[in-house]
Amino acid sequence: MNTRRTAPDTDPVRTARADQFRISATVILAPGDPRFAELEKALVLPEHRRPGQGYGIALLESETDAVTYVGSIRQIEDFRAANSDGNGVLDVSHGLCYGSWPQTGGWDEVVPPTTWNPGGEGVVTEFDHRGIAVVVYEFLRERGGEQAPIVAFHCLHCHNDHAFFHDHATENSGPGDRRWIADKARVHIRQAAHECRPLDPRHLEAVVQVAREKFGPGAVVPAPEAQCAADGPCAEIRHAKARAATR
Repeated sequence: MNTRRTAPDTDPVRTARADQFRISATVILAPGDPRFAELEKALVLPEHRRPGQGYGIALLESETDAVTYVGSIRQIEDFRAANSDGNGVLDVSHGLCYGSWPQTGGWDEVVPPTTWNPGGEGVVTEFDHRGIAVVVYEFLRERGGEQAPIVAFHCLHCHNDHAFFHDHATENSGPGDRRWIADKARVHIRQAAHECRPLDPRHLEAVVQVAREKFGPGAVVPAPEAQCAADGPCAEIRHAKARAATR
């Protein structure tokens, strides 16, 4: 699912809102739950609490944003019964919406980890930058014998590499992680004069000259774009797109 996003005219790379959200999970918080008081405190503001009634909760997300809908238990139970595949439409006018997912007060054990693409591989979103995209994407990285989900951004103009810039990639467990990387991508675009620096062709010529002097006139030094396409972030994006297309 890709959502149409609305951006303000004054800042075209800033996402103001999405036109729809995916329902990633639903939760029933009943008064009899032994964790009720703790979870309720971190879920809703005091003025929004409903003593003795409990809450039906839907965790909504777009590519880089999250919303918690808080309604009645009956509404969420009816939604589950009518939409066993989770693809139904939820009327949020019957409750309250908060602009993030609860993450404290025990909710870190309740909120499920998510990736935007099934399997954790694929493009999350793209931003235009000088007519070329800055891509926010998901991929899997080998870690401790397991495949860990990662989200990163990559500028197709300067071919930044997250292997050298630690804040260009992070673990990918939910919309908060994806939003953080999308924010970094937007900062890259806004501060292009300082952050977006394609390799000067003269530097590449100097590298080629040194290589030929050391290894002979037939020595080949690939351009940064070619190197990135072979085993850098461009290759990761290509592979992630291919994996996403087969799911």
